[in-house]
Amino acid sequence: MVDNTRVIKLTLALYKITEGFPEKEPLKYHLREQANLILENYILKQKKELLQEEKKQVASLREKTFLSVECLQGFLEVAKKQAWANQNYLGVISQEYNNLLSFFKAEPLKKTEIKKCLEKASVNHSVEPNHKALKDKVRCLKIVDLLKQKKSAQIKDLKESFPDVTKRTLRRDFEFLAKEGIVKRVGDKNETEYVLR
Repeated sequence: MVDNTRVIKLTLALYKITEGFPEKEPLKYHLREQANLILENYILKQKKELLQEEKKQVASLREKTFLSVECLQGFLEVAKKQAWANQNYLGVISQEYNNLLSFFKAEPLKKTEIKKCLEKASVNHSVEPNHKALKDKVRCLKIVDLLKQKKSAQIKDLKESFPDVTKRTLRRDFEFLAKEGIVKRVGDKNETEYVLR
């Protein structure tokens, strides 16, 4: 069993590493939020096992922690593309969180659930042009950010923010986000707007 102190130290280490991120960078807070959730779920799981509570509750905590670690790993991969922190430190943190998963012994969650978590987060960063999948993901994240600010938007409204992206591609992004349950369509044809769920 992993000691509470070790998980707390890991959480503090992540806080320390993210201090070098830009002050208002959302990625900084998403990483910390996931680290806090992992720590909370770890402690709760220990308590519930000690109290011999229902297996369903313990399994639920395992799944939540697995999802949080998967999301955190995704955010760390994005952070590695930036010049905000030492790559080696980020690698060590990533490995330590992987090691922590052995305590939970849960089956990996479906990729769609992991995607959903990542798409709901808002991260502003640059992406190398040869990373198409990551580039698409970043665009979806920026769309979510814009919807948070504007409350609703049509595809034509977003063309200013994405001058190099076709309306067809933006429509495909919205279809993906709608399928994942992150946004919903309101109205028909030329009057179609998208809002966050």
